[in-house]
Amino acid sequence: MKIKIQNVIFPKQNICEIEDMYYRKIGLPSSPKIYRDEIVFKKHQRVNFDTYFNSLSLLKWIKYTYADSNFSINLTLKGDFAVTLIHYWIEPNGTLQYQKISTENVSFSEKQEISLSYVTQNPFGMIAFSLEAKKEDSIFYGGYYSSEIDTEPQNINIGMGICTFKRESYVLNNIENLKKYIFTNPDCPVSNRLNIFISDNAHTLNESDFNCDKVHLVYNKNTGGSGGFTRTMLQAIDYNKETEDKLTHLLLTDDDIKFDPDAIIRAYTMLSILKPEFTDAFIGGAMCRMDKENIQHASGEIWHKNRCESFIETFNNNRNLINLRDIVENEYFVNSNHQAWWFCAIPMKFIREDNLSMPFFIKSDDIEFSARNMKTLILLNGINAWHESFESKYSAQNEYYTVRNYLISAAAHNSFVSKKDVINMLKSYTRHYLSNYKYLEIEHLCNAINDFLAGVDHFKSIDLEKYHKSILSKGYKTVDASELPVKFTKEQYYKDISYDKHVGKISKFLKFLTINGLLLPSKGFAVLGMWGGTNVQTYRKKFLVRYSAEKDTGFILKRSLSKAIKAFFKYRKTRKRLKRRFDKAFKEFQNRWQELVTRENWNNYLS
Repeated sequence: MKIKIQNVIFPKQNICEIEDMYYRKIGLPSSPKIYRDEIVFKKHQRVNFDTYFNSLSLLKWIKYTYADSNFSINLTLKGDFAVTLIHYWIEPNGTLQYQKISTENVSFSEKQEISLSYVTQNPFGMIAFSLEAKKEDSIFYGGYYSSEIDTEPQNINIGMGICTFKRESYVLNNIENLKKYIFTNPDCPVSNRLNIFISDNAHTLNESDFNCDKVHLVYNKNTGGSGGFTRTMLQAIDYNKETEDKLTHLLLTDDDIKFDPDAIIRAYTMLSILKPEFTDAFIGGAMCRMDKENIQHASGEIWHKNRCESFIETFNNNRNLINLRDIVENEYFVNSNHQAWWFCAIPMKFIREDNLSMPFFIKSDDIEFSARNMKTLILLNGINAWHESFESKYSAQNEYYTVRNYLISAAAHNSFVSKKDVINMLKSYTRHYLSNYKYLEIEHLCNAINDFLAGVDHFKSIDLEKYHKSILSKGYKTVDASELPVKFTKEQYYKDISYDKHVGKISKFLKFLTINGLLLPSKGFAVLGMWGGTNVQTYRKKFLVRYSAEKDTGFILKRSLSKAIKAFFKYRKTRKRLKRRFDKAFKEFQNRWQELVTRENWNNYLS
């Protein structure tokens, strides 16, 4: 049977309006008229659809699904066109190649559909098409890719779990887009197969805000992202107890994102025709930057459970998704073992009352859940979300959650992290933070290790909401750059973050003896990003301006010998305790982590 596998889509207002992510206007003296769902061409104008959203991945549809090697592109046209089908791939030597498969000249006096077929000889890369008008006012109304499959599609029902805390504008905008493009569209295959479960940790939303019977809102105790996502898991489990149209998958999404509803349709279609060996697969969405929508932050990640100082490795970082080569390369397989919950569809067989997420509050709950359950991750061009950049979401408190949760996850998953590894991490991080005047981070780092060393029963006894408030009180206050007591320019910022000077052996030794100049007189200041900062960039500075160029905000960190000494003694005390208690704590979490992911345990947290 013939099945539609991917729509040709257009830019959407308030989602993404970068045309080159959808189509490329080639060599045009004047632009064709672009509407929401059609393009009106002038004579001899050409538009290519070899783009992030409108090319088709041969590699992944063939590998993971019943989609045959016989694909078709189906286009609705009026007027005179030359329609060309093109195949793109990367050679083993890294060369980008393409082949024009066929060109067909068509002439329609009325709106009509044409279908071009391609029998795959080379199952790598992607296929796309181009349109060239041979007549004035020829019109392209849209289209889709299809394939022949020899089996009935699976019955797929998707629950969408959203955890939110005071992100009303994002959530309401996303729901409105789903209503507009899915729920009120009778031709959409997902219109009656999608339910949305919202866990509102701040109690700031109301059912009346949505006016949609597909949205199920619950008020939740503020137990962070892990508590909110777990609440949506419990909603999905309970929904399946009460209905015959049971959910097959739960799609978890952050509350500070935007996405094209077609991403859900593509995920749904792929899930419906997966081969039996891939029915347990997770489907993930790439993360693109909210401030630079064509720049991808990640598509595929690895969690290194045996690396204390480098937890996450990101693939396909900083790809420009209007660049043809980047788009083709983005479709090749990466060895991912983790999918963040900015967009992650999980089979319901893994969403169980004895298999929920870890009560981490924030950070690493998605990593640990992936490590426990994910065998295969499917990533596909056109399935993505736009997310606020991590640079703009910096906070000192994240150090506590990142380190504590890593240690618990490493123990739960039988990593080979040793006492020596953690001691080296503590030492390395402390040195870095001392050089960057981040004395609060040292406190959070030590508290994270100490809470891990306290064991499972201590961890279970924590009141997540109250404990987070105490951690939150130990952070930096970020203000608009204009409110900072020192004036600087973006030119100085870009100069300071790129400053790099070769340091000889004598200088290195001097820096080491003086704790990167802390024991020497200070002079001047540097403007750096929220994260990094090398010893060369921070050497002997009186203070550091931590600046977010994206938001034009920042804060100041002053050099303080007394704070550095206090932080150093906290480090020494923690190191001593680590040597004494690490093995016992590690083994305890290794043997008892299952207690933390049950409904019974979560009921205690969620009250």
